[in-house]
Amino acid sequence: SVAGKGKLTYYTIKSGDTLSTIAGKYGVTIKDIQRWNGMSNTKIAAGKRLKIYK
Repeated sequence: SVAGKGKLTYYTIKSGDTLSTIAGKYGVTIKDIQRWNGMSNTKIAAGKRLKIYK
């Protein structure tokens, strides 16, 4: 799916999460999450919010 398609959800990163586990939970790709959130790498920090379109 592409940004703007689907419903916007915010996910708050928890300790132990990875982009891979978050992507799997929502049925999206790591690249999608990176694009939607303007991320250049896969580093994430607990407590930050990610935009997810599903």
